[in-house]
Amino acid sequence: MKPFVLLLVFASSVIAYDLAGAYERVLFYYAYLADTNSGTRPSTKIAVGCNSKRACSFDEFVKYIAQPGQITVNVNPAGQYPDVESTANALKDSQTTGQVEPSKVIAGASDYSSLLTRLRDTLAGITPNAPQGIKDGLAKASQGTARARMSAFYDEVDDAMKNPRVPGAGPFPNGLTRQDIPIFDGALRPSNPPTKRALIKETIKNNRGLTRAILYGSKDDPGYAKAGQPPASFFGQAGDPSHDTNRRVTEDAADMLCKYRKGKDPFA
Repeated sequence: MKPFVLLLVFASSVIAYDLAGAYERVLFYYAYLADTNSGTRPSTKIAVGCNSKRACSFDEFVKYIAQPGQITVNVNPAGQYPDVESTANALKDSQTTGQVEPSKVIAGASDYSSLLTRLRDTLAGITPNAPQGIKDGLAKASQGTARARMSAFYDEVDDAMKNPRVPGAGPFPNGLTRQDIPIFDGALRPSNPPTKRALIKETIKNNRGLTRAILYGSKDDPGYAKAGQPPASFFGQAGDPSHDTNRRVTEDAADMLCKYRKGKDPFA
C-alpha cells in the first residue's frame, strides 16, 4: 500500500464525506447480494437481522443498517444489480449518507475499522464464485468509497495549507494542486463534489518555500501528531491524529478494490 493511503483519514467535516457515505452503502449492499446469492435467499453473514425469511430489497437494507433517526428514502434501484453510480447519487441527494450501525452490517463489528476489515475478510470467502455483476459492483463501489474519502481528505489538506496551524509554515495561498479523476473507472459523469487526486510535485513547485516534509511528512512519520504536540505536516494537520480507526476504513476499501481489479492501484 502506498504511503498516501496511510494518510487517508476522516476529517471533521461531515458534508465533505457524504459522497463516500453513499458509495459505502452501495458497497455494503453488493456484499449483501453476494451473501444472499443475488438476493434469492436470506443472508447468513451480512445484515442477518434484516429479514430472516427472504433477502431484503435495497431500500429495506439501507433502512436496516441506518443509525436511529437517519432519513430513509425510496431509491428503489432497478435491476438485479443496481447501477452503482446512479444509486449512490440518489442516496447522496436524499442525504442518506451518515454513519451506519456497524454491528447491523456484520455482527461483532464495533466501529468502521472493524466493519471494513470484517467485510473484506468475509467477501474473500463468499465472492470467488459470485456472478460477474456482483464483482463489478463491488469493484466500482469500493473504488468510489476510497476515492471519495481521498478527495474529501485532500480538501482538508488544501484548507490547512491556506490557513495553517503548522508552526512557522505558510500560509500557502495556492494550496494543494489537484487533478479531477472519475469517482471510479468507467463512471459516466463527474461526481458532485468532484473527486480529485493530489499532485505533490506540482504543489511544491506552485508554492514558494514549501517542502515535501512540511506538506507531507516523512515516509516513516506520516504526520500524525503526538500527544500535546502540533502536527508535523499539513497532511497530519488535516487529519485528526486520534482517528487511526478511520484511516483504516479507506485503506480496507482500497484493498477490496485491488482484489476485484487484480491489484490495480486505485490512486494512480
